[in-house]
Amino acid sequence: MTPADLIATARTLVRGRRGRPRQANLKRAVSTAYYATFHAVARICANALVGASKARTDAWVLTYRGLQHGFAKDVLARRDTRAMHGGVHEFASAFVLLQEMRHQADYDPRASFTPAEAIAAIDDAESGIAALAAVPAAIRLDLAARLLFKPRP
Repeated sequence: MTPADLIATARTLVRGRRGRPRQANLKRAVSTAYYATFHAVARICANALVGASKARTDAWVLTYRGLQHGFAKDVLARRDTRAMHGGVHEFASAFVLLQEMRHQADYDPRASFTPAEAIAAIDDAESGIAALAAVPAAIRLDLAARLLFKPRP
């Protein structure tokens, strides 16, 4: 499963069956768009710190799985993180927004989304992921360390 697979799944959920998509499909599409960003940055972290060629090792999987949703959001919301690179800023904006939308989609029974809102969320995820992929390797390495390790005083 890749972030691109998740984006494609989210788009399929919005298209759904004939007529207007069900709210359940729109909510799943929004949630899936967020998870595309989450898995993209988890992959960036593991590749930067362990190496893409070692993706089948325990070290790579532990690094990939080490990313925590709340901590990542907090780091990506920080001004110093967003200032690292324009691509980091674009990705961070999408990640934070999509995580908030995912919480609404998954946990608020009153929340509803229009097809246009779900498509916008998917588009934000896709462009954020592309922006992150274009960030230079040295900056991705620094970002990975920030996302996985809590600084000590």
